Amino acid sequence: MYETEPVGYLEQPLFLNGCVVLRTGLAPEALLEFVKGLESRAGRVESFRNAPRPLDIDILFYVDDGGEHVVMESERLTIPHPRMHERGFVLVPLAEIAGDARHPVLGRTVGELRASLRLREVYERLLGAYGQQGWWPGDTPFEVMVGAVLTQNTAWTNVEKAIAALREADALNPPALRTRPLDELAALIRPSGYFNAKARKLRALGEYLGEHGDDVEALFSSRPMDELREELRGLHGVGPETADSMLLYAGNLPSFVIDAYTIRILTRLGILNVDSKPSYADAQAMFHEALPRDAALFNEYHALFVAHGKDVCRARRPLCGECVLAAECEFGLSPPQQAAGEF
Repeated sequence: MYETEPVGYLEQPLFLNGCVVLRTGLAPEALLEFVKGLESRAGRVESFRNAPRPLDIDILFYVDDGGEHVVMESERLTIPHPRMHERGFVLVPLAEIAGDARHPVLGRTVGELRASLRLREVYERLLGAYGQQGWWPGDTPFEVMVGAVLTQNTAWTNVEKAIAALREADALNPPALRTRPLDELAALIRPSGYFNAKARKLRALGEYLGEHGDDVEALFSSRPMDELREELRGLHGVGPETADSMLLYAGNLPSFVIDAYTIRILTRLGILNVDSKPSYADAQAMFHEALPRDAALFNEYHALFVAHGKDVCRARRPLCGECVLAAECEFGLSPPQQAAGEF
């Protein structure tokens, strides 16, 4: 049983919520009549929508004798319940007893629906705490692409120094990345670390852009996003996180970026199971399935993860007392486990 804040009409006591699985010989409409009778005998009186009531029973799913989910809509009854996937007070207890049950209309399990709802809740809390972040720091789409390479394994302050050096040397443009000697590029980007390796990555980026007329904006509008992602992944030194950063922040395309901050926060919240070693693709799929495919939303959400992970949900000595997610965080509510805290 779970105690939650009331929904709709707020001037009433907290809700006490639970879910049960039962077997019945009643057809759906007859079952509805039966539970309405239970509500009436418990003292429920119809007055206005979401009014206080001692008992409120909803039929969430109905499985027939053949094991098939019933999908129906009548004047009095819709199955599955039309708003169950929007309600945490339904999905939390239901996930405990039927987490693998698949919604016959949405095609997703109850556990997946609960995780999706939590992702939306996390976004709202982070946005309320930090406000809009205005990411990515960069003056042009090309500069964003360069920054996505340089930021690998280093802090952004170091990237800013490297970009400033490239700009000062008139090397912050695709032709320069193709033609300047590698040792010269490496020296310019030295503050970003791993400068020899990153110089080769920038060379590959410059050559790729040259194949597309050095027109970054045209590149991102020239073909489907998935195709572009595969092309970027094929460049030397461009992994999934770097490719998605380019697509989202330089191309304004809805490809969610998964980084160490994201994994750390989601595993500590219990949304991702660290023991199952979730892949980059698994984590990204959660966001793509749970949220509208909107580049501005993905941009803001990822930036909020970075802000929270950098300042509060740190890898070591996190500031749980200052965390806006602490009330539902498995890591903050229990003794820290090393596996969840080292991302």
